[in-house]
Amino acid sequence: MTSPTSLTEPLAPAPDRPAATAGKLVLVDGHAVAYRAFFALQRMGLATRDGRPTWAIYGFTRALLDVLAKHAPDLMAVSFDRKAPTFRNELSDTYKAHRKPMPDDLVAQMEPIKEVVRAFGLPIYELDGYEADDLIGTIARAAAARGHEVRILTGDRDSFQLVDDLVHVLWMKSGSELIEVDADRVALEFEGLTPRQIIDYKGLAGDASDNISGVPGIGDKTAKKLLLEHGSVEALYEHLETVSNAKLREKLSSHREDAFRSLKLATIDVEVPIETLDWEHCALTPPDLGRLRSVLEDLQFHSIVRDLPRILSHFRAGLDSPPAPEATPAEIETPPAIEPWIVTTSDDLSRLVSELGQVERFAFDTETEGLEPLGTPLVGLAFAYACGSDSRAVYVPVGHRTGDQLPREQVLEALRPVFADPARSKIAHNAKFDLHVLHHHGLDVQGLSVDTMLLDYLRDPSSPHGLKDLATRLLNLPMAPITDLIGKGAKAITMADLDIPRAAAYAALDAHATRLLVDLLAAEVEAEGLMPLYREVELPLVDVLARMEREGIRVDRDYLGELSRIFGQRLVELEASIHDLAGSAFNINSPKQLATVLFETLGLPVLKRTPKKEPSTDASVLEELAPQHPIVAHLLEYRQLTKLKSTYVDALPELIDPRTGKLHTSFNQMVAATGRLSSERPNLQNIPIRTAEGSEIRRAFVPSAPDRVLLSADYSQIELRLLAHVSEEPAFVEAFQADQDIHARTASELFGVPLEQVSPDQRRMAKTVNFATLYGQGPFSLSKVLGIPMGEAKSFIDRFWARYPRIRAYTLEAVEQATERGYATTLMGRRRYLPELKERRTRDMGERLAVNSPIQGSAADIIKVAMIRLDAALRDSASQARMILQVHDELVLDVPVAELETVSGLVRESMESAFPLNVPLKVEMASGISWKEAK
Repeated sequence: MTSPTSLTEPLAPAPDRPAATAGKLVLVDGHAVAYRAFFALQRMGLATRDGRPTWAIYGFTRALLDVLAKHAPDLMAVSFDRKAPTFRNELSDTYKAHRKPMPDDLVAQMEPIKEVVRAFGLPIYELDGYEADDLIGTIARAAAARGHEVRILTGDRDSFQLVDDLVHVLWMKSGSELIEVDADRVALEFEGLTPRQIIDYKGLAGDASDNISGVPGIGDKTAKKLLLEHGSVEALYEHLETVSNAKLREKLSSHREDAFRSLKLATIDVEVPIETLDWEHCALTPPDLGRLRSVLEDLQFHSIVRDLPRILSHFRAGLDSPPAPEATPAEIETPPAIEPWIVTTSDDLSRLVSELGQVERFAFDTETEGLEPLGTPLVGLAFAYACGSDSRAVYVPVGHRTGDQLPREQVLEALRPVFADPARSKIAHNAKFDLHVLHHHGLDVQGLSVDTMLLDYLRDPSSPHGLKDLATRLLNLPMAPITDLIGKGAKAITMADLDIPRAAAYAALDAHATRLLVDLLAAEVEAEGLMPLYREVELPLVDVLARMEREGIRVDRDYLGELSRIFGQRLVELEASIHDLAGSAFNINSPKQLATVLFETLGLPVLKRTPKKEPSTDASVLEELAPQHPIVAHLLEYRQLTKLKSTYVDALPELIDPRTGKLHTSFNQMVAATGRLSSERPNLQNIPIRTAEGSEIRRAFVPSAPDRVLLSADYSQIELRLLAHVSEEPAFVEAFQADQDIHARTASELFGVPLEQVSPDQRRMAKTVNFATLYGQGPFSLSKVLGIPMGEAKSFIDRFWARYPRIRAYTLEAVEQATERGYATTLMGRRRYLPELKERRTRDMGERLAVNSPIQGSAADIIKVAMIRLDAALRDSASQARMILQVHDELVLDVPVAELETVSGLVRESMESAFPLNVPLKVEMASGISWKEAK
């Protein structure tokens, strides 16, 4: 059915639809519900893959569907406010004047919200000069007069004044709570007042949210007391002399005009001239299914699309009702409430093992005492699988402090063959954690086929991948956060302290949700052509990273202690020098004190200000100020040394595992949008490569035994080689195929000198220009990096494009394709969505990402393939060498000296043959008794 956009459009009767009979009408306060949804779901930050915010749209849509399901209306309509002033603004120029403007992210979602309403076939009512409340009040009164029950969906208590026997409010009080408000509930909320008296209450006490003044000096309690005594504002003023308190009587008398103006401002107008209202348009008849599907799919509301058959069952059948959408049972499965089977007897355990041994696949999850998977005790195991036509959700407690449970070793021994059987496909969410936990307890997991977190990462790398978020967004399955069970902060308990039934409900639902997500996520990954990347790269890498993390790397604790002393002494010296140059002592770590020294005492120019309008002293400012005063170079060194000392030199010894004597960094596979790995606890990606201090920190990383060495293998200029491949620039391709120095070759082209006559300074400048191409730097940035005038920097860039036209063509084509598709792709098909291209203020950044993401992402994919191949080669050859680190384009191995030559060959073969390019991949290797010597 069509829906009007305003009351200025005629609402012609719909002759082909049955006339509405008296039934239940739901009226939706569109702006109030949208605001409530915006702030309630802001933490989730839902957005489409091209960056459009959708969390308010999602919350609004869910609110509509909840009302449909729970209140089964016969008629429904939605009203919105308009931007035009209303009659209330004529009464008071301060009415709502203090309110902040609508947040930009909500502004962007308002029109899509209306499009959802139209797609459901619901009429929209809005009219200049009136608020949505006024239209809703008018329609509610007219509907009640026809015998309709009316329910008003809103998050605003203003509508309480409309409540009577037939009109109730569905109040979105907080979160997902929906309270039906009748006269009794109004009396409860307002301590005995009737719905009509709410207007009088605001006439006296005012309403700060709408900037309604009321009578100054009269607050909540006094207003209610006066109304309970006199009934209304009008009656109060008619008998003002009966107010015994002289001061109160004086306030009321002197602010009579304020009271009646506030009364009028607070009153919902129930006589709006709605000449075109007809009830046929409000009748809840089936919407245009194609349009509805299209709108919901564009918003990527997958769980709602899958649930359409059930949703449409709430719409009253029309004469030409569209058929329910075709869908397989799996697509429309609404997760049922599950009752976990808690395994506490040997017979139950035997039955569980038997059932797991017969299913094709099952989801599993571990519950532990702590969050460090390499050593935390196991508390319980959860499983989910199909048992005939039923869904089974199981919890096996093994480490709770209280309650009936089987011995941990008995359970692990019984489940060992199930986990070791590769014929039984295993499903997990963030599988690496569970693999570590089970390995720590002696279980080897074979046959991992699905990691739902990985699938979602490939589907949309920038969205939240947590199980709770996915279950809410994709399954419409609300799940309690773990803090609801164990608390947080100092008062938190562990899962082991939790009673078994509560732990079982939580853990079994985790496994159940993981199982339900599989087909949904896999279908999307398959549809986007990403399944080969998932099966051949990302999923096999889980095991490789798990082995690397368990292996760990040894660090020299004594050496770090000495290095801490040296760094500390250097910091003392730097502090003294900085104070001397400043002319007085001050707190170097205080931005405010530092700003005073730099910009007032020393008179350096203020280049940038903070959001609070204070002079900025961030790194970019200091780097630009460095040539102007010697104190700045000391400050930069002081900051760098302080960070390195606290982040690495002093922190690394605290992270050594006492059981192994090693560091066990955690590799993040599902964080970077480019596909690159990162690491934490500790983060080894940010140790400076080219500074002396960074080299000294690397010296602390040593082999695991005296007869072993560290072997470093680093891809040589992989990103520039990839640039040559994707652009097919002949000069670049020829240079790499001839094993020429690409930076010297570019210098030769830019400066017009023979290759053999290129000077070191020319090569340095050419290297900067080469990488400026990759990272989209313009003349301004290049001039700052090279320390040359901007005109000269522009000349370099122009000459680069002239010498390498195919690279220029690639950059333009990359931006054009990314703009058209909304994402950039790597050679292996990985996608990076680029919403930055849609906004003017972020367009430049989006263009840089469109050029660089395919290069950087392809480099990440290639080293992952190399890691998988090398891991397999080492295990196939029964080598005692182990991969222990991956940092950007570098792999580090711990190798027996006796195997160094053989392993070096395996490394070179695995890395240089990882992906076919039209230029050769080249690996540079070195070995030594520390990571520094191996660089």
